[in-house]
This record gives sequence, C-alpha cells and structure tokens, in this order.
Amino acid sequence: GGGTSNGVVFVNGSGTTTSGSALTFNGSTLDVTGTVVADGLTVATSGAATIAGTDSGYLKISHTSRGGDYRLQTSGVTADNLRLSSAGKTLGLFGSNGDISFYEDTGTTPKFFWDASAESLGIGTSSLVANRMLTISGSNGVSSIALVRDNNSVASGTIDAIGSDGLVDASIGLGASVNGITFSTGAAGATEKVRIDSAGELTTTNGKFNLITVGRGAGAVASNTAVGA
Repeated sequence: GGGTSNGVVFVNGSGTTTSGSALTFNGSTLDVTGTVVADGLTVATSGAATIAGTDSGYLKISHTSRGGDYRLQTSGVTADNLRLSSAGKTLGLFGSNGDISFYEDTGTTPKFFWDASAESLGIGTSSLVANRMLTISGSNGVSSIALVRDNNSVASGTIDAIGSDGLVDASIGLGASVNGITFSTGAAGATEKVRIDSAGELTTTNGKFNLITVGRGAGAVASNTAVGA
C-alpha cells in the first residue's frame, strides 16, 4: 500500500509508505519538495506555461552523464533580463529594452553588442560611437576589417554608399581586378574618378588632380595648383 497526502497516493524512494508535506496536491496544484526525475515533460495549456524560481535560481539544461550545463537566469531589479551561461561564464545577455550582448571567452566583457534604441552594433566593444551604425574596436588598439573572397573568380571587393534609390553614390574598390584601389563617385550611380595602382601611381579619369601645399608657421597660406590638361 501507499500513503496519501491531499488525495495523492505515494511511496518514498525506499519503496515504503510515507507521509508529510514532500508531495501535496490541493486539487489544482501539485507541489513536490525535492527532485523529480521523469522521462519527459509536456506542459499542455491554453494559456502561458510558467517555470518560476527565486532571484538566485536558474533553469539548468544538462546531460545526466556529461559534464557542464547551460543555464537560463533572469536578472535585474524586475527580473526582466535573460542571461545565458555555461560553466559559470556568461555567454549572452538579452535585455528587456532589446539590447543584446555576447561575451568573450572569459564571460566577463561583452564583445558583440547590439544597442536597440540607437540601432547600432558594436564589435569588440560595448561603448558605441554616437550616430554611428557600427563601432569596431580591436585588441591592443588595432582595429581592422578583412574582405575575404569566397569565390576566386571574383578578384575584388567594394565598400559602397548606397542611396535610398538603390544606386551607389560612392564606392571604394579593392583587390586584384582593380589593380590597387579605386574611388568612385556620382549621385546617379558612382563611376570611377581616381585610381591608385599597385605601383603607387595615381591617375584620374579626367587627367587632372590638384596639388595642395599648406605652409607652416604664422601667416602660412594654402595654395591650390591644378596639374594636367
């Protein structure tokens, strides 16, 4: 036989009849003090399914025989932020304001940060430059962007400024097919205006460029001299 507690028949882990408050059921709520081991869990409801814990608690996802686990934990004064962690390290933080942070390998500093209100992204930093969609900060004071070709038949890449009409207003071309660096401008579709080739020579499409000389010291002035036809 078994014991009953608020209408629930049960036995303890030793297989003997037990009583007390470890397992209670009041007709609508099942309350278990301790650990529930089950083959699966299905929550069927037409409303919201709730998993609740204390401020210091978390939802742990782990394997029964493998080390490590993933933890979901609410944080903040109103517990409205969601933190994802593993092995005691923070992996990501999702704020109720829409901000998203992904952390570096120690789990202490966010290195990929989305500022929802500013609609700006930070790579390598969470300190964004005002009025910039993208802020990049590298290690040891060095920031760089690599353009990597995934198709060897395409020998160059571009950095484009595109207007609301879909046309390229300005462009910088890089790579072997342009034999160096090209600068293109044009409000109705950018075309090449200046090229610096692999030999370091500068050419323009109209054969002209201006040499600007700025003097030094008090009273110095700038002169602008046109060169070319």
